[in-house]
Amino acid sequence: MPAPTALVAMLLAVLLACSAVTARIMPIMKQPPPYEMYILSQQWQPRICPIKDGFKISSFVPANSDESFPEGTCKGTDLTMEDITMAGGDSVLLQWAGCGEGPQNYVIKSIWRKAGSCSALTPTEWILGSLAATRALPVPDIVASDGAVSVDAQQLRDVYGPGMAVLDCVGGAFSHVRTCHDFRFAPIACPAALLAADSCSGMIRI
Repeated sequence: MPAPTALVAMLLAVLLACSAVTARIMPIMKQPPPYEMYILSQQWQPRICPIKDGFKISSFVPANSDESFPEGTCKGTDLTMEDITMAGGDSVLLQWAGCGEGPQNYVIKSIWRKAGSCSALTPTEWILGSLAATRALPVPDIVASDGAVSVDAQQLRDVYGPGMAVLDCVGGAFSHVRTCHDFRFAPIACPAALLAADSCSGMIRI
């Protein structure tokens, strides 16, 4: 076992490394942005793509309790490949949806222009924020259940916690899960208006 002084040095090195990563993915706002939270939407890919690939990010947008976008703050700029490269390149694209919807970067670019650019984040901060929000969530067991064909909707919600997730279903089949996040991308309870939009019940096909 390392000597106490060596152990302290090791712990300090770990803490400094973690602080550097946190500073990169959790930008400090100079003033509160003109919205209340971020809403992350993850698509259940096996329902969309021929390959079973679990959850993929399909949207990450600033929003208010009534689900409205902040008005008058949209930059209207394009997300460039340089932005994506600065945030991680191919590793970023692998975590965003894109099956059957044009080039692999189509969805992330489309969501940025439509709503992500309305946030107080730079393009790279927004991408890193979407990844940080995803990593902050629990991973439901269905991701590892190759043989499963259905799951109880309430059990799936319970994985995230009371009031922490909104499930979307189409024709009784699981499609998306939406979660709410604070300005440091940690999960928070979703507002009543969003929870009321949950469209899954009973046993749902996956």
